Amino acid sequence: MKNIHSLFLALATAVFFFLTSCSSPTAQEESSFNLPPGHYPGDPAENFAPVLHPGGKSTRNLALLRASWHSSSYDYNLTAQLITDGVVDTAMPWTLTAATSAEAPLNKRVREMLTDDNPVTTVHIPGSHAWVQIGLQGRKTLPAINGIVLKIPLRGVYNGKKGPWQYLAAGSDDGKTWTVLGQKKGYGSLADTTLFPLGDIFRPVIRFKKAETYRYYKVILQSPLLEAWNIGEFILLHDGRPLEIKPSYHFTSAWMSEDNKPQWLLTDLGVSSRIDSIVLHWIRPALAGRIEVSEDRKSWQEITTLPAVTSRIMRIIPGTPARGRYVRLSLKDPADGKHFVLSEMKVFGKGGMVPKPV
Repeated sequence: MKNIHSLFLALATAVFFFLTSCSSPTAQEESSFNLPPGHYPGDPAENFAPVLHPGGKSTRNLALLRASWHSSSYDYNLTAQLITDGVVDTAMPWTLTAATSAEAPLNKRVREMLTDDNPVTTVHIPGSHAWVQIGLQGRKTLPAINGIVLKIPLRGVYNGKKGPWQYLAAGSDDGKTWTVLGQKKGYGSLADTTLFPLGDIFRPVIRFKKAETYRYYKVILQSPLLEAWNIGEFILLHDGRPLEIKPSYHFTSAWMSEDNKPQWLLTDLGVSSRIDSIVLHWIRPALAGRIEVSEDRKSWQEITTLPAVTSRIMRIIPGTPARGRYVRLSLKDPADGKHFVLSEMKVFGKGGMVPKPV
């Protein structure tokens, strides 16, 4: 055994000196192998991809597939990039709300931990008596739910003792008046290591007597064995199986603001271009706002205001054709008082960027 250890140490030492004696690549060598984003990684002579050039003499949608930015978004799916993807939707997007006894509502970063299929990312709720709820928003038709499953990792908050525990599930149409859907209580250990190999887990399962179509679902937890609850997953059951409720699973091509505060959207046309008209495809429109253009993204010129109407499609024509590289929407007063929701912004004019073969 001693000889094996000596041989291993000698081999490791030889490898170390070999690696440290190798010369580092020069800056020229690094640049030839590690090209920045947007550059063809192989021989430039073998790159036949089209290249974007300023131009375009015909009137077209200059904003199509161009980069866009936003002041805020409701989640990580309903972002500004979707207002220039060429897809027009008319239905409200599927979204989630979430709250706990410690924080209501949860922000988007924490909210998505409840449905990310990863019990390791948890929502922390202090106290031996706590509750967590989820709301299904956006769609008029709600799925039939016949049960709820929670996954609650116990590492760091549970000492393995036995004691009483209980949990209760409730449903609500408005988030205020609740109906009890099922409950369970018992005495013993909270841990179930067979279901979660990375550590102990408490897995409350509540099955309803019949399928329900509430908009909000809440689970109330209580046990003196815990001083805090870490909610890893909140799972709704449809026909006894987990229902996919992540917003990313229900795609809608639209941007949605985080709240009802003033917002802005910005699109880069690539080069200075002539702007003849702008078409906005709304799902939840703004009742007030303005359209601005800029050449440098610093100095802005207002070219027109938004009409104070709730039309789903707004065609806006400036008094005179405008010119600029960047187009910005500044929005106020959402029609529903909650969020702005814009599916597509089309900027018609001449110029922009056009692909040309090499």
